[in-house]
Amino acid sequence: MRFAHSSLVSKKAIEFYVKEISNLKVKQSLLVLHFLKELNKFWTPTDVKSYAQEATNWNKANYTLWIEDRSTLKKLTKLNQQQQAVLETLDSFISAIEQIETMAN
Repeated sequence: MRFAHSSLVSKKAIEFYVKEISNLKVKQSLLVLHFLKELNKFWTPTDVKSYAQEATNWNKANYTLWIEDRSTLKKLTKLNQQQQAVLETLDSFISAIEQIETMAN
């Protein structure tokens, strides 16, 4: 019984934050991906897919810019520590967006 209550609380908390993210001007792709993975436990595949489809539109402009920025950084022969950190962050964001797009299809 305790597990069921914990699961219900988790579901309600995740759904609350999903709604909050939907209302933000900037949607962080890593956070959206995390929520989508969690929602797989509670929502139907159709509902998860629908939310993923909506989420793919949130970062389309950023995705293009991030791909270009990553390409520019990868062309450099030697990256300083800050550039390396930016590259790793871009890789994480891009990967999250690609995973969200996969869930949307």
